[in-house]
Amino acid sequence: MKSSFLKKLENAKLLFISGGNTFYLLQELKRKNLLSLIFKQINQGLPFIGESAGAIILAPNIEYNKIMDNTELAPELIDYCSLGITNFYTLPHYIEFPFIETVQKTLTAYQAKLNLVPISNSEVIIMNDTSYEILK
Repeated sequence: MKSSFLKKLENAKLLFISGGNTFYLLQELKRKNLLSLIFKQINQGLPFIGESAGAIILAPNIEYNKIMDNTELAPELIDYCSLGITNFYTLPHYIEFPFIETVQKTLTAYQAKLNLVPISNSEVIIMNDTSYEILK
């Protein structure tokens, strides 16, 4: 029998995942076997809102966020593969205290390797099937 949470997720009209430690979030989504269901729901048109870590998990992999978030909070996470919904890597909190230094270090370390999309706390990435735009 499916849990009531899974039934609610399957019947949701919108999915919102907030911020926090990205590695812990991914660990728990994997531990509870929710990644494939979330992936399926989004690809079938379920509107998704991700805030900070909730946006980062849309990328193919979250390893780039090691500078901002502590991986030790997710001791059971054995790989950093995530949802892979986007072909870019959201970098939230751009030019926002207290993340100014960690975001800049992430940009320096990964901007030549990954398609990073830095956004401030007052910006949002709006996606459609083939593109995205950043709105203030």
